[in-house]
Amino acid sequence: MPDRSEHVLSDILAPGLHVVVVGTAVGNVSAREGHYYSNIQNSFWRRLFLAGLTDVILRPKDELKLLEYGIGVTDLNKTVAQGNNRGLAYDHQGFLDRVLPLTPAWVVFNGAEHAKKHARFNGHRYDGFGLQEWKLGESRVFVAPGSSPQVRDARLCMDNTGERRAAIDYWLEMGQLVTSDVRVGETDRQQ
Repeated sequence: MPDRSEHVLSDILAPGLHVVVVGTAVGNVSAREGHYYSNIQNSFWRRLFLAGLTDVILRPKDELKLLEYGIGVTDLNKTVAQGNNRGLAYDHQGFLDRVLPLTPAWVVFNGAEHAKKHARFNGHRYDGFGLQEWKLGESRVFVAPGSSPQVRDARLCMDNTGERRAAIDYWLEMGQLVTSDVRVGETDRQQ
């Protein structure tokens, strides 16, 4: 298992998060800038806002504020900076060791390729974008189309029913699922 000092960027994680977003690996621009999703053409920060998970569009340099919203960020490959997922080796067990003890309500894969491989690693089947039938520990799993510049909001992506929807629609669906869980949890704590 790689030493955490070898990580390109440190995880943004804490116990009890609403959602942990999982990327493939840190992009080249993000590695250079020292913050997740720093490429100006990456729609990650805007999609979190549109999904209702943040009340403003955060900037990469504000990434630690994600924790205030109950959001964490990590990658399946922590030791490489790369602008695509070709040839990436994933540290599936290292990811599970870092994330499962924190018991996030949701694990959201930002893209499909690494989600497919991680599902296979855990003995599950990936059927398409959207809510998955399998869990990671107690965490529900959702796969959203990647936020990279290649995946525009209007790009049609297939879900597990064979339906094709715009990439942004999956992010909006994920936001509704996560925020409805948060509201239910807050109601439970108030009672």
